[in-house]
Amino acid sequence: LWLAHPLQTSSVTYIVQRAESMMGMFFLLTLYCAIRGHGSRRPGWWHAAAAVACVLGAGAKQVIAVAPLIVVLYDRVFLLPTFRQAFHRRKWLYAGLAVTWVVLPVLLLMGPPLDAAGFGVAELGPLRYAASQPGVIVHYLRLAFWPDPLLLDYGWPAAERVGQVLWPGLLVIALLAATLWALWRRPPWGFLGMWFFLILAPTSSIMPIRDLCFEHRMYLPLAAVVAGLVLAGYLAGRALLGRLKLPPAAQGVVALCVVAAVTAGLGWRTLRRNRDYHDEIVMWQDNVRHRQDNPRAHYNLGTALGKAGRYAEGVVHLRRAVELKPDYAKAHQNLGNALASLGEHVQAVEHYTRSLQLNPDDYKAHYNLARSLTALGQTDRAIEHYLMAIKRKPDYSKAHGGLGVLLLGKKRLDDAIRHLSIAVQCDPNDPIIRYNLGAGLLQQGHVDQAARHFRAALRIDPDFREARAALALCESAAAPRPRP
Repeated sequence: LWLAHPLQTSSVTYIVQRAESMMGMFFLLTLYCAIRGHGSRRPGWWHAAAAVACVLGAGAKQVIAVAPLIVVLYDRVFLLPTFRQAFHRRKWLYAGLAVTWVVLPVLLLMGPPLDAAGFGVAELGPLRYAASQPGVIVHYLRLAFWPDPLLLDYGWPAAERVGQVLWPGLLVIALLAATLWALWRRPPWGFLGMWFFLILAPTSSIMPIRDLCFEHRMYLPLAAVVAGLVLAGYLAGRALLGRLKLPPAAQGVVALCVVAAVTAGLGWRTLRRNRDYHDEIVMWQDNVRHRQDNPRAHYNLGTALGKAGRYAEGVVHLRRAVELKPDYAKAHQNLGNALASLGEHVQAVEHYTRSLQLNPDDYKAHYNLARSLTALGQTDRAIEHYLMAIKRKPDYSKAHGGLGVLLLGKKRLDDAIRHLSIAVQCDPNDPIIRYNLGAGLLQQGHVDQAARHFRAALRIDPDFREARAALALCESAAAPRPRP
C-alpha cells in the first residue's frame, strides 16, 4: 500500500526529488541493519553497516539526522525493556550512528550556501513558519487518506489568520498528545506516531524553509500512516468478522478482497498521476487550476507553453506571474523571451531591463536584451550588453557569436573575427557561428580559411543553403583563371 500510494509519485516519478527517495533508502537500510544486528552472532558488522548507511544518507538529505533517534526508539519499543539497557548493549551502534550528526554540518559548510532554508530565510521567521506548519501537516494527512489533488508546487502561503493556526494546531497537538500517551501505554502504536512526527520535524517545525509544503516530504512519514491504518483495519476487521462467526478461510478471503480493492484504487490514482508527468503543459495547467495565485506555477506553465511555441498563451501566464510577484526576475526574463518571439521587442526590452535590475549578474538576460536591442536597431546598446554577458560568462558562445555579427556590420573585422573564433572554440558544432566566422574571414580576403568554416557548417547542417552558396563563391574565387 505504501509503494502503490500516489503521494509517492512526487519522490519517485519526479526525479528532481530523487534525493528524498535516496535518503529514504539509506534511512530504511540503517534501521534494517540495526535490527539485524540485535541477536546476531557478529553484531559489529551489522552495526558498522547501519552507521555507514546513515552517513551516506547524510549526503542525500538532512532529514537523515533523525534516523539515530528512530533506531533508539525502535530498540526500546520492540527489542529491549529499558533505555538504560538499550544504551548499555548498543552503545557502539549509537556512537556510530551519531557520526551522522558530525558529518551533516560539515557537508553543509562545504556545500553551496542555502538561501531557501535555514533561520536566515528573509521571508519567514521561525515562529511564523512553525505557526503555518499545522495546516500543512493536516493537509499531508488528508492526502494520505484522499490523494487528490496532487500538485508539484503548492506555493503554500504563510498563515495569516488565527483560524489558519488555531484549528489545525489543536488537531496536531491532539495527535501529538495521543502519540506520547500511546508511547507510554501502547508503545508499538506510539512508535508509529513518533515515526511520523520525528521524520517530519526537520521540515515541519521551527526551521524556516522557503517552500512550506511539498508532497515529497511525506515519503517516509506516509509509511507510519499506512502501517497504522493496516493494523487498525486488521483489528477492526477481526472483531467484526468474529461477531459474524465467519470461518477463518472466509475471513481471509474478505481481508484479501479489501486489501486488493484499496491497492487497486491507489494504483489507479498513481497511474493517472504518472500520466500527468508525460506532458509538462498538462501538469502545470492542473497546478494552476488548483493554485491560481501561485506565481511559480504560472511561470512554469508560461515557460512550458513557450517551449512548445505557444508564445501568446505563455505571455498570459508569465504576465500573471509578474503581477503576483513583481520582483520575479526569471519570470520577467521569460516573459521577455516570449514577447521577443512574438516580435514585441519594445515590451521585451522593458522586461529584460527589469530582470537585470533584480539580478544584474544574469548573463542570459544581458544576452537576450542585446538580441532585442539588435532587432530594434540599437546596436551600440546591444554591443554593451553582449560584452556584459561575456564578462559574466567568458565562454558563452552565443554572446560571442552575436557580438561578432554586430562588429562585422560595423566593419570592425579584427574584433569580430576574434569573438567569432572564441565562439567556435566554445561551441564548434554550431553551423551559424561557423558560417558567420567564414563570412568575416572572406571579407578579410582569407578565402581558404573561410572555405574551411563553410565546409564545417555544411558537415553539421547539409541543408544550410547560405553556407553552400558561400562555399561556391570561395571555390570560384580560388580557382585559377584560364590564360588567353
